[in-house]
Amino acid sequence: MNLSRIGFSLWLALIALFALSAIHTFGSGVNVSADLMALFPEFEQSELQEQASFQLAFSQGRRVVLLVRSADAKRLQEQAPHIESVVASSKLFEPDDRLMYRTELSRLYQPFFPQLLSAQMRELLRQEPDVAVMRGISDFYNPFSGVSPQEFFTDPVLVQRDFLLSHAKGQNLRMEQGRLWTNVDGQEAYLLPLLLREEPYDFDIQDRLLNLIEQIEERWPDFQISYTGTAFYAAAGANSARTEISTIGVGSLVGILLLITYVFRSLKPLVLALIAIGSGVFAAFVVTHFFFENVHLFTLVFGACLIGVSIDYAFHFFAHRFHKETACSASESHKAIFPGISLGLLSSGLAYAALACAPFPGLRQVALFSVVGLLMAYLTVMLAFPILANFQLASVRTVPWAQSGLISLWSQWSPRRRFSIWLFGALITLPLVWFLPSDDDVRSLQGLDPALSQMELEISEAIGLTTSPRYWLVRANTVEELLQREEQLFAQVEARDKDSRLYAVSQFVPSRQRQQENLHIYQQMVLPHVADALTQAGFPEDLAAKRRAQLAEKPFEPLMFDTWLQSNASIPWRFLWLEQRQGSVASIVLMRSKLPTENLTVLNSEQVELIDQAAEFSSLFGRYREEIAWLLLFAYGAIFALLKIRYSWFRAAAVLAVPAGASLLTLGGLSLCGVQMNLFHMLALTLVTGISIDYSVFFAETQRKPNATLLAIALASATTLLSFGLLALSATPAVQSVGVTVSLGILFAYLLGPLAFFGNQDQKDRAC
Repeated sequence: MNLSRIGFSLWLALIALFALSAIHTFGSGVNVSADLMALFPEFEQSELQEQASFQLAFSQGRRVVLLVRSADAKRLQEQAPHIESVVASSKLFEPDDRLMYRTELSRLYQPFFPQLLSAQMRELLRQEPDVAVMRGISDFYNPFSGVSPQEFFTDPVLVQRDFLLSHAKGQNLRMEQGRLWTNVDGQEAYLLPLLLREEPYDFDIQDRLLNLIEQIEERWPDFQISYTGTAFYAAAGANSARTEISTIGVGSLVGILLLITYVFRSLKPLVLALIAIGSGVFAAFVVTHFFFENVHLFTLVFGACLIGVSIDYAFHFFAHRFHKETACSASESHKAIFPGISLGLLSSGLAYAALACAPFPGLRQVALFSVVGLLMAYLTVMLAFPILANFQLASVRTVPWAQSGLISLWSQWSPRRRFSIWLFGALITLPLVWFLPSDDDVRSLQGLDPALSQMELEISEAIGLTTSPRYWLVRANTVEELLQREEQLFAQVEARDKDSRLYAVSQFVPSRQRQQENLHIYQQMVLPHVADALTQAGFPEDLAAKRRAQLAEKPFEPLMFDTWLQSNASIPWRFLWLEQRQGSVASIVLMRSKLPTENLTVLNSEQVELIDQAAEFSSLFGRYREEIAWLLLFAYGAIFALLKIRYSWFRAAAVLAVPAGASLLTLGGLSLCGVQMNLFHMLALTLVTGISIDYSVFFAETQRKPNATLLAIALASATTLLSFGLLALSATPAVQSVGVTVSLGILFAYLLGPLAFFGNQDQKDRAC
């Protein structure tokens, strides 16, 4: 058995091994993730902040809001129960217990109502108690207010009702028969807040949710449906990624099919190319799934681009095997290209290692997927092609951009002169690169679906709230101290922004100190008017006097925080409370404010901290952009050391000048176009380095008649440009940044590639 057959047997064994691994790994199902946050690094944060972030993500991520509106208010009210029935039948959501929470809260507050006052009621009782009393009487007589005689007799100024309503401050909502209603552009609107039973990133949940929306729209075509929630954004992102994977994958394969069929005048090389691509992508998917337990859609998008890169080795084999200048047997072609593609694989691997060093879980996946895919494509060419490609073809055609004029252009100058030209170009480009502006704002990289963003805005305006990724983290030694600290924070924020809205546990259970103050205000300002208010409402004087005496004699007994926390009334808001640990307590204070973060951080202290996750991620992205730039420089140094083993220092520098020049020209081009640099542009430069180093190595390994090498690189660059050019059309700005950068970089790398072609000049002694 000769070496070719041994190699082919090893390749078959590898394919069988990956197939068995796939059966074992995918036995419980293939896990593909669409969670965008899983791509990002876990930035430095305290254990408490990690807990707060988890609780917010868990509680808010499963929330879904539907807003149904119609010009026919009566029909909408009639159909609301049927809409609820359809929603309930989907079994996607937790039971709707809004009435239960409200009833529980009312029952919990009833014994403590004199000491539970809203901020507005406190101020009104201090300034104009008569107005508060008359307002209560007016509400009692208003037939639409729903105030019963029993409620008014128990609470003559209706302070408990006011306290409950204060929780909805700033919301343009009203509750009727357990349903939330509002008015949108003169139309009656029905608001349905829901909570998913499962995680929003589950594909099945997303599909069922979208089917539910379609079902409602089809059944009630005269109603206008708006919706928002993490699940909808995740579904939109997943669908976009699926479309991009399909577009990029199909586009690349069609391009490869046309190129190979045209250039090699046969479908046989196409079949072999598909074998190389398929084995590479399959092995990459199996290994990535094994190590990470799931594969992210972001990885698959880049994996689709691997089609255009992994074919490079096959192109070099075909070009050498069938080009009229280098035509030889399959085994001879194998030996001829072995040094070049092996060194190219090692150099590319070092470049992709920079991605693996980045503290981004998603980018580590991309790095592993790319390295394994390229390695398997390489092994397919080296082990299987000597057997599979043992056939004859007519001489290959050339393609317009693979003419020898490019090599002739560079060959007219000596190596020293070429390097001087390169250095001059680099010096001209450096100022453009130096002044290239940066934009690390994570919000500009999200690429949110415009339709979903518009619906979220409509719902926010309809209920009188705006969304914000910011929140306060409050710490204290005791619960009482924590509640007081939250109340102080409320006053400080509202003093700076009267339109702000904060949500905290102290809204539901005021501090003991605040409850004592409220009771004192009630006794001083309300008790003198209780009897008169009741008699004016029609109650007998003796009964009114008796009720006044009961309120006056009532001892102070605070509503305890634990009582609220353990009741069903606290269920919707328990996520704001953080576990008590090591003699301290903490809570989350949600905030809706239009004030910029820098105007609020002045309120920070050792115990109160404003958390702006978007700003923290943006800062982190900026830092990692700089770190990856240094990692890339380190990769260049490592690649130079590797090249120096085989070449002289000058020849190694010439080989490295191709990716370096391509990167500099790309950055200069982005600068001229007014593009702001972000993390993903820098990550794309690692891909440019990994791909273009192959081109320069292949030229460096070519001693005579470089047209076959030029053809291979022309085909490789064409398919890579096709892959990443399609990526530049992505709806996701981060992916688009990679596509644009790599496309420019590969174009420049192709034009600069012959810099590394020296023929027989300036080489170390080696067998060729």
